[in-house]
Amino acid sequence: MRLVAITLLLCAAVARAELQNSLTLSAPTLYPGDTGNFSADALSGPTASGSGDKTYTYSGLIRYTLGRGEGRYTANMGIQRYGVPFDTFEIFQSLVSPLFHTTIASSATCPSVTTNYYWVGTRFRNWNLTRGSQDPTATDFYAAGRIVYNTGAAHVLTGTSYLDLVGPSSHANSYYMDANGGGCSGGTFKTVSGSALDPLPFDAQGTIWFGNNTFTYVSTGGNPVMMVGAAEQTVNAATFSGIAKHVFSGIYTSFDWPGTQTRTNVYAYPDAAGTTFTLRTVTNDSDPTVYTDFGTLNCSTINSPAARFCKGTLTLQGVTGTGKALCTLSTLGQPTLICAAQRPDYNQAPVSLIASVPNQTVLSVAVSPAV
Repeated sequence: MRLVAITLLLCAAVARAELQNSLTLSAPTLYPGDTGNFSADALSGPTASGSGDKTYTYSGLIRYTLGRGEGRYTANMGIQRYGVPFDTFEIFQSLVSPLFHTTIASSATCPSVTTNYYWVGTRFRNWNLTRGSQDPTATDFYAAGRIVYNTGAAHVLTGTSYLDLVGPSSHANSYYMDANGGGCSGGTFKTVSGSALDPLPFDAQGTIWFGNNTFTYVSTGGNPVMMVGAAEQTVNAATFSGIAKHVFSGIYTSFDWPGTQTRTNVYAYPDAAGTTFTLRTVTNDSDPTVYTDFGTLNCSTINSPAARFCKGTLTLQGVTGTGKALCTLSTLGQPTLICAAQRPDYNQAPVSLIASVPNQTVLSVAVSPAV
């Protein structure tokens, strides 16, 4: 496996953290097997302060253990939360509620040139909400899309298409985001959205953080949507087969019902083509050879329903039914897989998967016969 190094933050503002309040989190740079101390303090909203251990586990996931807590963290001392490191980001479960995700951004640079991004949703709402519902069996479910960053255009961020999960199909619709206040600064861009589409693909207001090769987006409000976008690159059969000897570590989230989510730490083992992934549950984060079967993600139709995406199906072990799925893959730096799908046994429940290759070789795909 290729060795890919990333540097995690020493101190950075975090968005959509702790029920839509910002915080700072300080932690050392870690590699698989390392443990260090972290501290977190709220910058807005109710008082929250805490510290504990941060471990880059041998599973390839980051584990936070809250040892000391004050304010809103007091009741959660002793909890463990897992996260996925990729590019200049980490996304991990909130220290307040596992229903929310905290985005850590360690980059401080905005794009210097016009850049095309291919985004996929990573946090969805449920289909049966009164407001802002998201139904992955409907054509106005925004699973993914293409958006262009260009400071010289009429809108800084202009979406040219979105993808649903019904086909999956691509829709050539326009949407945009402008600056909510100042423009992009220090890698952070506060946004206000607009479009003839109803509902909007991106919520009315939100924040984008730019990394080296990706961005993360979190909308404003008590039940936000989240997206991760990958900068344009060539995507073809060779792109996928090039990851065939990597194993991805990530978090699978099923948005089952309002207030109910199913989260599973998983490994994604690609086949020789790099397009069909055997999913396995992480059962011991200290030993990547210990796991149980979880399911299969087939994304074998490349550059469909639009360029730089793949589409296919999701099945789960011991579960009847099949869900439709689509993904995008970034191999610019740390390989990262971002997927949206329908829950196989209940297609109206959206599913997300974000996974990356650990930044040192701790997992590998067995080759048979041995060479």
